[in-house]
Amino acid sequence: MLLNFSKEWCIRKAREEYGYNINAGSDLSLRHTNCEYNSCSTTQYDGARVAFGKLIFQLRQKNNLSYEDLARKANIDLKELKNIEINACCIPTPRTVYTLANFFNLNITKLLQLAGLTEKREKRIEEKALAFAASSEPLKKLSSEEIEILETFVAVLSEKE
Repeated sequence: MLLNFSKEWCIRKAREEYGYNINAGSDLSLRHTNCEYNSCSTTQYDGARVAFGKLIFQLRQKNNLSYEDLARKANIDLKELKNIEINACCIPTPRTVYTLANFFNLNITKLLQLAGLTEKREKRIEEKALAFAASSEPLKKLSSEEIEILETFVAVLSEKE
């Protein structure tokens, strides 16, 4: 697949990411190959990634998408998608996070932060992420309260910088 980005697009995206360190090729010693399930070290475990996985899970459920549907429609790896949702040690690829942000119409920079792919972090996002992760229950239909919390969290992630 050949990507063709204009110079103007690259400059605009660089300005949007000003002040953030985006790890396009993060430290391989911290990554699990293809987000394989393994035990985490404390440096790999990140509470925000728990919220990231739950967010993707709930957005997928809210949109009545199976794993296969979302992977196909968003053009992302099925195995990585599943691991994002169930494995807090999974460090997703920047491409997958970028694609999911576009698919669900979320702020790319904030979703990269939530996925643990930036060094600079907004305290507000971390607080909302932890509240969101603590309030959601997996593997059931979303309650009206969970939908409200999800929509509040999505609103924060959708804000333009």
